Amino acid sequence: MRRKFAGQYGLIVPEIKVSDDIGIPDKAYHIRIHGTTIASNTVQVGEVIVVTGGGRKPSVPGDDIREPAFGMPAVSILETFTEDLKREGFHPIDNVSVVLTHLSEVIRNNLPQLLSYKDVKILIERLDPEYRKLADEICTSHMSYSGLQAVLKLLLAERVSIRNLHLILEAVAELAPHVRKTEQIVEHVRVRMSQQLCGDLADNGTLRVLRLGSKWDMVFHQALKRRQGRYCQNSTLTRVIWRSSASRRPRLSVNISTAACRSYW
Repeated sequence: MRRKFAGQYGLIVPEIKVSDDIGIPDKAYHIRIHGTTIASNTVQVGEVIVVTGGGRKPSVPGDDIREPAFGMPAVSILETFTEDLKREGFHPIDNVSVVLTHLSEVIRNNLPQLLSYKDVKILIERLDPEYRKLADEICTSHMSYSGLQAVLKLLLAERVSIRNLHLILEAVAELAPHVRKTEQIVEHVRVRMSQQLCGDLADNGTLRVLRLGSKWDMVFHQALKRRQGRYCQNSTLTRVIWRSSASRRPRLSVNISTAACRSYW
């Protein structure tokens, strides 16, 4: 799992520790980051789950539950009925897979919290000498290493991979002498990394796009005004890119908008 995240997002996830805790209920588990419980769930030992998504349910009796990773409707059924479920065309999921999927989504949703100052320094040290020098010039003349960390955290918050750190540094070096706001720097980085962004989202060379009408732009403006007490400047909330997973679950992959607006998706 850690190798997967390193390859996909360019971030080495800290070691995952499994420990007992008598303070939580039986058959339950908690996922903690920096000692704080981020997510929890109960495992039904001896059962499998079938994600129904609100559609057809198995004929085998079971309990209606919510799948923990995405909150989708599911049914928990005794594992002795596994073959029956397969014959009916369902795909039963065992408890280990459920926990690992839940853990993966928690990590993916909290990538910025996992990127420490030390991690940033390690990532830079692994670059070629020329890019290490470029990073030193940026963080000496225009921003601190903490500022560069903030840029990387914002990218990860939007699920933008930082694996091409050398390209990110080039983009930051172009704008950092003229701009101090982290959000504006991140916007420029996203433009420079557009090929990577589209490539990561494309499915066999096809990029699925959902175009929203101009009325939606006003809806988002009003929502931001109510929440922040101000309008979002230069909003381009008229296009949203979606990707569908194999389970037919529509999933928001990228939102083409200003940084201030994207935090509301």
